[in-house]
Amino acid sequence: AEFGAEIFPLRRMLDIDVDVYAPCARGAVVNEETLPKIKARIICGSANNVLARTEHGELLRQRSILYVPDYAANCGGVIDAYHQQVSAYDGRKSRDHTRAIAYDKTVEILKRSDARGVATNLIADQMAEEHFSS
Repeated sequence: AEFGAEIFPLRRMLDIDVDVYAPCARGAVVNEETLPKIKARIICGSANNVLARTEHGELLRQRSILYVPDYAANCGGVIDAYHQQVSAYDGRKSRDHTRAIAYDKTVEILKRSDARGVATNLIADQMAEEHFSS
């Protein structure tokens, strides 16, 4: 009430004309049924497996809907857990590390996607494979 927000039933979430759709608790929300209904220009949420299938990333790109891959959007929890386990916890180091991944890598994903005309989820997968093979 303080901010004038409205609560919408889950079944109506995609009917809302919004700039950003942020699925944060439920996976596979971009699927054959929902994809044509999405009105948002950006999808960026922390739910695991936002895309029901890999090819949905390309379908979003074709509709000029920017998709931030879920593991770029939700990496902060894993990074923070890492910092809690490996040394005396330093919240500032954890936040800086998260920013370096969440922001810098996301920008790189978006730039590569735009330059190559390839869906962001595929670029993110390529970058992860590059990282783990080096």
